[in-house]
Amino acid sequence: MNSNATLIGILLLLVFIVPIFYAIIKSNAKKRKSEGITQKLINQHQLSPTYSFNDLGEQQFILDAKAKKLLHFKIEKSNEPAGTLWSIDEIKAINPHYSYYTSPSNQRIIDKINLDVVEKNGDKKTIQIYDETTGNINEVDHYKAALENLVSKVNSLRH
Repeated sequence: MNSNATLIGILLLLVFIVPIFYAIIKSNAKKRKSEGITQKLINQHQLSPTYSFNDLGEQQFILDAKAKKLLHFKIEKSNEPAGTLWSIDEIKAINPHYSYYTSPSNQRIIDKINLDVVEKNGDKKTIQIYDETTGNINEVDHYKAALENLVSKVNSLRH
């Protein structure tokens, strides 16, 4: 093999390896930053997380069963969290809402998953967990199961 072929081989290898390493490093940095923001919010609201639901796409929920509080937040592109802290006693109803459509093969497919939170004072907040146009369809069942687990835990504290 001549030196030109070796050089081209090394360059091609680098073209494929460098983006992979970049993606891994960026993902790890994003995860650490997210964990730091989560810990800051936990400390700020003086919560002792009983359950953490950080597997609902961009939405994150922390449930403190002892203090009966539910914290919802989404880390925006500016790395600032935007969300709400509810006392479980202030929640009148919390329910998942699924929007379906029928595919050409006659299957019901979920195109949207929302969480509806109704407070006793009448305020209602709808939190979008999944939208088919922007989400990964392979994660729908996972989101649905995690959301139902969250609703179940919150409702068990309400009674």
